[in-house]
Amino acid sequence: MAVTEKLQSMGVQDTEMKVGVDKPSNHLVYWTSLGFIGLSLALYLGRKYQSANFIGLWVPSLLGLGIYLKENKVLDLQKKMIQQQPNVSSLGMS
Repeated sequence: MAVTEKLQSMGVQDTEMKVGVDKPSNHLVYWTSLGFIGLSLALYLGRKYQSANFIGLWVPSLLGLGIYLKENKVLDLQKKMIQQQPNVSSLGMS
């Protein structure tokens, strides 16, 4: 049985299995990061070096937030899978 079929048999929805870049929150994080990079570049080219560095330092923090949100979703899916597994000892198997 494939992993996808096993998850579906446990009641996990298709939308819950897509934990990658498909989520709107991840798109928002990535596009915002790109916007800050562009703004930082524009400020740098305008010779406002301190402002460019200040804005440019936001990007890693924002991408870190995106990774956290993605990992949190993966952990939630794993917890759901563990909760839905049958208890083997109650079935008389060891």
